[in-house]
Amino acid sequence: MSDKKTRRAVLGSLGLAGGAFLLGGMTKALAEEKEAEKSGQPGLEFWTYRKLDPKPVADQAYTLYREGSCMYAVCGSIVGALAEKYGQPYASFPFGMMRYGHGGIGGWGTTCGTLNGAAAVFGLFVEKKKTCDLLTGDLFNWYRKTELPNYVPEGKEKILTCKPGAVLCHVSSSLWCKIAEKPMKSPERKERCARLTASVAAKTVELMNDYLDAKVPTKHDAEEFDFHSDAISKMRCGMCHEME
Repeated sequence: MSDKKTRRAVLGSLGLAGGAFLLGGMTKALAEEKEAEKSGQPGLEFWTYRKLDPKPVADQAYTLYREGSCMYAVCGSIVGALAEKYGQPYASFPFGMMRYGHGGIGGWGTTCGTLNGAAAVFGLFVEKKKTCDLLTGDLFNWYRKTELPNYVPEGKEKILTCKPGAVLCHVSSSLWCKIAEKPMKSPERKERCARLTASVAAKTVELMNDYLDAKVPTKHDAEEFDFHSDAISKMRCGMCHEME
């Protein structure tokens, strides 16, 4: 398979439409990994992030949302952009598995799928756990405190924005619906989530671009969080219950 891939081929892999294509790509990727090992280059280093332009990634995430929802669209837009430009190993990534994150994981309203997909991207390209945690913390704090969605599709008007306040799908979506006076199953809420997906995809690219430029904070301020007594959770109870 050549390094250059057409948009149609990449999007086909995103939808898992070409099983034979994916299997062939995975086989080729494994062969290339073995060659890397022979040359003294660890195979894991083959999965390397390269700088991307946030705007076209956001546009693609907005489109992909309609195919597989939020987590799928964030991860697919970023890794898919790399696949379109560089081919393997990015084109062999099993994008379809990311559909599980819709609606806060299978519709349960837990972690917002946009954040779940972004964290997966961090884990795919960033080796050190501490750095992954710092990137994730940056994104999650940005999500909680930013008027979202801040992405506006070309040719469309702005819509209502609000600060999600928490990283949970249920809280984020319910708060927007409450302010917008729209039901959860309304087309307006779905449009909001599609734009939110694009917003998070763009921010994830910005953070990864900064990561390549060694612009990752060394720590987060402890005062950002009101820890539970077990000092494990970074979420205050009020993030959710203050909405009741």
